[in-house]
Amino acid sequence: MNKIKVSDYIFQKISAETGVDTVFMLPGGGCMHLVDSLGKTPGLDYVCCLHEQAAAIAAEAYAQNRNSLGVTLVTAGPGSTNAITGVAGAWIDSTPLLILSGQAKTTELMHEHRVRQMGIQEVNIAAIAAPVTKYAKCITDPSTVRYELEKALYLAMHGRRGPVWLDLPLDVQGAFISPEELPGFTPEEEDTVDAANAARTVMEALKNAKRPLIYAGNGIRAANAVEDFRKLVEKLQIPTALSWKAADFLPDDHPCYIGRPGIVGQRGANFAQQTCDVLLILGTRLDLCQTGFNAPHFAPAAKKFMVDIDKCEIDKLNTPDLTALPMDAGVFISEMLKLASAPLPCEGFLPAAKSGCSVILPSLRNFVPKSASKSTFIIWWTPSAKPCSRGIC
Repeated sequence: MNKIKVSDYIFQKISAETGVDTVFMLPGGGCMHLVDSLGKTPGLDYVCCLHEQAAAIAAEAYAQNRNSLGVTLVTAGPGSTNAITGVAGAWIDSTPLLILSGQAKTTELMHEHRVRQMGIQEVNIAAIAAPVTKYAKCITDPSTVRYELEKALYLAMHGRRGPVWLDLPLDVQGAFISPEELPGFTPEEEDTVDAANAARTVMEALKNAKRPLIYAGNGIRAANAVEDFRKLVEKLQIPTALSWKAADFLPDDHPCYIGRPGIVGQRGANFAQQTCDVLLILGTRLDLCQTGFNAPHFAPAAKKFMVDIDKCEIDKLNTPDLTALPMDAGVFISEMLKLASAPLPCEGFLPAAKSGCSVILPSLRNFVPKSASKSTFIIWWTPSAKPCSRGIC
């Protein structure tokens, strides 16, 4: 049986199975085998950054832009700890990342010695990264590499997405394995929610509503369901608000779009949110800025349905009349499309929400300040607002 070096196996598997074509990195002695293998793997390019924080944030941006996995390679010790800021951002924004870090040889690790450091640049990065990752593991046995890599890749992309971290000691990086002979990872069966029944319940509520509203967020993008979401809005023709991370889902002049609610949102969006009688919260986690730091009085008149793949995000809310629908937003939207046959009656709620509270006022749509520059930001928040003299309102 042909054997392959662990570092070669890792990057060949990433290239073959993830769709990743670029890795963001900063080389160092602690990850020398991984660096060598990355440079030799067909189909993988690499970008050398000047700081590990930049490498992690670049991988995060890559993942968000492509709606897929991002990969970062860093060395041991400070090379690893420097990447934490980008990983924390990915954790909060549900961005799938794989961080590969070098580490001192297994024979030089602290283990049970109760010292602060043994190996060169050794830090227990798996423990440091654990609170801001879905999975963090230092691989000390080459025979577990296949299992650990498959598990990390699966967790990064399934359920609520997020970063994972694999720490690889030098001797593990350079070890030779026969992948076909090693145990792989088999995910456990996931608990499923009856999406079809949930969609029927929500659709019935929307049909009977006088002031229905959809509030959509980035969970729809993570579910690869943006196009289906747009089709649903077109079919239902009811007011639709977007979170900031989902601002590109609909154009500002879309007839159903009423803006982005929240403490820095538009008046029309907040008006609709606080006066609706049925609210479908679809793939947005409702953070404090969205609920105005006052969840009990969020959409106080509405019967609320919240679709979120992370039930903890639903459970955290202390808001009345909220039905939890913990499931993938894409699956739910697909079921809703089967039931959406004609526009729903809103009895004037949509024009009321948009009247005098346009996302972009017609009189200002083509306005360009004489002193406009890349650093000029103008926010109009009332129908009669004019640009501030400083360019910032």
